[in-house]
Amino acid sequence: MVKKIKINQVDYIRTEALLSISEEHQYSMLLCQKIREGFRKGIDLKRIKRYADWFFETYLNPLITHEEQFVFPVIGMKNPRVKRALANHRRLRRLFNQTIDLNKTLNYIDEELQQHVSYEQRIIFNGFENKANEADLAIIKKNIQKKIFEDNLEDVFWV
Repeated sequence: MVKKIKINQVDYIRTEALLSISEEHQYSMLLCQKIREGFRKGIDLKRIKRYADWFFETYLNPLITHEEQFVFPVIGMKNPRVKRALANHRRLRRLFNQTIDLNKTLNYIDEELQQHVSYEQRIIFNGFENKANEADLAIIKKNIQKKIFEDNLEDVFWV
């Protein structure tokens, strides 16, 4: 079964197994929008970073861990495209762990996350869907459950 999903104004056709990951990519794009809105409104960067850190711990880090455990091995961990995605994950983890120069860090998070989501949707997920067999799809469905997005509304700086 396949479904269409729109991420960052681009339509993608995804198997049911990858649909939940693609939906979580949409949440990542919302984070980027919130960061940009915080900048536009002149919000204290510590407030934006606090929200970004919450998002990373709650949604993004578990997502990229699942990708590394269940999606990338199907394509091959030595595949150059997978190596690039792993390098992107390391870079994102480092950026979210930064606590100095928040202006630069938050801008980099926004840029890197947008580029990474686009890369995974265009390259990695297409590669997965081309190589995955029914057993691979079943493993993904079993281990990566759809996560309903429950936003942190303690400080809605983007409103």
